[in-house]
Amino acid sequence: MDQKPEIIPVSILILTLNEEINLPACLAAIDWCDDIVVLDSFSSDTTADIATAAGATVVKRRFENWSTHQNWAMENIRFKHEWVFYLDADERMTPEVINEIRQISCNPAEDRVAFYCGRRNYLMGRWIKHAMPPVMVMRFFKPPNVRFERLVNPTPVIDGTHGYLKSYFDHYSFNKGLTEWIDKHNRYSQFEAIEGLKLSNQRSGTRPSLLSEDPAQRRMALKNLSFRLPFRPWIKFFYMYLFKQGVLDGRAGLTYCTLQAIYEYMIAIKMKELRQLGENESVYKSPAPSTAEQRSYDIQSSMAMLVMKAGGDAWSPHPTPTSLASPAHSIHQETVLHPSGVDRRKRLTPDNLDTLRERIQPDCLPPGLWPEPHSVPVSVLIPTKDEQSNVVECIRHVLWAKQIVVVDSYSTDGTITVAKMMGAEVYQFDYPQAGWPKKKNWALEHLDWENEWVLILDADERMTSQLTAQVKNIVTDQLPVGTTRHDGYWLNRQFMFMGRWIKGCGYYPSYNIRLLKHRSGRYERIGSLGDTGSGDNEVHEHIVLSTGQAGYLKGDFLHYAYPDLTTWIEKHNRYSKWEAHAMDAKISGGLKASIFGGPIERRRWIKQLVRRMPFRPTMRFFYSYILQRGFLDGYPGYVMCRLMAWYEFISIAKHKEMKIYRRHGGSNS
Repeated sequence: MDQKPEIIPVSILILTLNEEINLPACLAAIDWCDDIVVLDSFSSDTTADIATAAGATVVKRRFENWSTHQNWAMENIRFKHEWVFYLDADERMTPEVINEIRQISCNPAEDRVAFYCGRRNYLMGRWIKHAMPPVMVMRFFKPPNVRFERLVNPTPVIDGTHGYLKSYFDHYSFNKGLTEWIDKHNRYSQFEAIEGLKLSNQRSGTRPSLLSEDPAQRRMALKNLSFRLPFRPWIKFFYMYLFKQGVLDGRAGLTYCTLQAIYEYMIAIKMKELRQLGENESVYKSPAPSTAEQRSYDIQSSMAMLVMKAGGDAWSPHPTPTSLASPAHSIHQETVLHPSGVDRRKRLTPDNLDTLRERIQPDCLPPGLWPEPHSVPVSVLIPTKDEQSNVVECIRHVLWAKQIVVVDSYSTDGTITVAKMMGAEVYQFDYPQAGWPKKKNWALEHLDWENEWVLILDADERMTSQLTAQVKNIVTDQLPVGTTRHDGYWLNRQFMFMGRWIKGCGYYPSYNIRLLKHRSGRYERIGSLGDTGSGDNEVHEHIVLSTGQAGYLKGDFLHYAYPDLTTWIEKHNRYSKWEAHAMDAKISGGLKASIFGGPIERRRWIKQLVRRMPFRPTMRFFYSYILQRGFLDGYPGYVMCRLMAWYEFISIAKHKEMKIYRRHGGSNS
């Protein structure tokens, strides 16, 4: 019979958000504790169930930033014991640390109120001993005597004397894979950029000092100094890899140092982005979470704020997950009641609706020469999920179409309300477990199209009057004499990035078939890729026409895919997972890789060739910046080319990660 471990009079606080992978091991290492409190930020997985089953107390609170979250816990949670040890779910207590905190908590003569403890970082199953030696973090304390500052990597403010534990606990920040690590550090870098601007605006006498006795203050002073250095990412890499001897940590050390340099670059470019927005109080606010489960608004979108203000509590930020009674693909116009009978959106009051309608002005056309509203015999398909900040202007620029259809994936924000207010038909798409068909193919196949021609736009895209005139000529048979009429057309788009059109970097021209006779084409099915994280909407797939070649239209539409750097990183974090799967699988799509094919076939042939080459990230930068003339796009072009090199590195790293998981019989897909 197993003997129960000795109970130690210490409470444990664990912060969680979707930690079902990490939490069991974390809890297993603290079975000696009789007061475990899990402060959960409304996880959508089984995190809360795992904690409850282990006997922990689960408290739920929406996350804002680290310091306010931890301070709230200190002030509002009634811990059983005087001493508290704070853990993240991806951290593990070690026997040595447990023994030390037992001695301290059982010593009535102990007059110190807080203790720093060393944390070891692990990657690829290896302790990063040299590149990142144990960092001293304050985790063991008496709550009334400690509070935290900074939005990320909180700095403790201690009312009393503190000490240091001799032992280390362990940190497995890569347990959930590189995709999760990047997503997390995308958020961290936004917070760090905000804190960096705050530090740079502080008077010299109030800044942290390198001579402080507090290690947290010294670390903040060093960070403040690093914010002022040129070439910060390179300095960080060489400092960790050579000076700190990260080279001795093998491949894991090289990967870790590179990722930390990437993180520094994310902070640097976001600080510059914030400076361009203006160094004022409105800039210093917490960024919206970038994960799909949390992102219900866009921090830089006035439309998002408008909807939330007008709607009040109309949309729950954490809706109860529900499913249809039948797994079949059903067509049903959106109603207030979900098919399961659950009211997913509270009704807006008439006053709120009137205010929203007045601000949106659904009948107002964009500036320029446009056809009369609802006069062009074409249907517009707009796939959405939580696109309240984009969909209004997207619809406004196609009000000339006779039919506008929004196919939604149960948005939790105001997408449906504003889309209907703009006059669109709204349908819901239920993504099948088999992963096929995806949203656009399903819509082309099943919806009742009023017109023969369908124009497909994403919510972050805007038609121009010049391109609209050509679309009108196509669908009304007003082509010049002798012009060949096709059943589908390639449309070009201009990518907008950091406030300007990116003409180089390989982003222009960028053709896709977007106008077609809805019976004549379908998106290809790219097989054998597994779960690529690209969701229920076609991203990398292209339309294949059953009737032959497509024609080309002059004029471009505008693509506002990246309203900020956080969004760019979030999207390409998902796209790089697709790239990793594509490297690993034999792709069988409707469009093959061929040097003699169309633009998509040639692009895929080149990509297959490049995947076999060494130094891909560096090659990608010089190819985009020099050969594709990214240097002509100024600073935004330079940033874009650097980010594309980052994209290549992350894709390669994720592919190697997949192979490591496979060798060990696991999966990170």
